[in-house]
Amino acid sequence: MSKPMNIRIDEIHLALLEAIVEKFKEQGIKANKTNVIEKAIYSFASDYALDDQTIKEIIDKHYKGFEV
Repeated sequence: MSKPMNIRIDEIHLALLEAIVEKFKEQGIKANKTNVIEKAIYSFASDYALDDQTIKEIIDKHYKGFEV
């Protein structure tokens, strides 16, 4: 389940975020700011901060699967 958050983001990062969403739209990729931020957090965690096992444990703990 998603949880709303209020975050502060400076003009540079907001412009980057909006440019990414626009680029995806031009390429026919359906994405919004939330999707881009979620993917960026996962990518950062994977590339710099957390090991694969920790990421797997977090995903397994919170993954609800598909509702049928």
